[in-house]
Amino acid sequence: MSIEELIDFVNGQKAFQERLLEKNANRTDQSTLNAQSFRRDKIIPSYKKVIEALEAYNQRLNSPMPTDNKEHENFFDSLSDMSDLPPEIKKELNISESDKLTMDICKVLELAGQPLGIDQILIGLFRLKNRTEKRDVLSRKLYRMTKDEEIISVPKRKGIYALPDYEELKYVGEDSAAPVVDNEEDSLL
Repeated sequence: MSIEELIDFVNGQKAFQERLLEKNANRTDQSTLNAQSFRRDKIIPSYKKVIEALEAYNQRLNSPMPTDNKEHENFFDSLSDMSDLPPEIKKELNISESDKLTMDICKVLELAGQPLGIDQILIGLFRLKNRTEKRDVLSRKLYRMTKDEEIISVPKRKGIYALPDYEELKYVGEDSAAPVVDNEEDSLL
């Protein structure tokens, strides 16, 4: 039975109950009045709710998946925000310390909204997660993340990193006065 057939069936049941309500409207015996009241207050509204739910479900089934909805864009790609997960799910996840560090670095870069140097990332990790890392461990991790294209190394700026989608690589680094140039002509200006 399809959803449409089920909706038609429930509509038929609702119409039957409404006809019974009309047919017995003039009767005054107590048992009929009780049945009438039950139909009016419970059965017919229940059928209406079932029909509404089935129609909403049918509409969701027939509507296309959102492709341009920012809310669903990286739904499964990023595990950095697990705050909404219950403890039972968190306990079952297989997330290594290395994965946690990766997520924390990405979160620091995201919150900064600009490319950062290793010193700034170290400070950000401490402020965000009260996490201390050795400089050489962090340096190796950033290198691997760059190779895996999780982050990018800002061109012409050694030790400066950004998220791959960071478009405004105009001013970067620890001193925000150094412009990054894309070609030789710009560097002559």
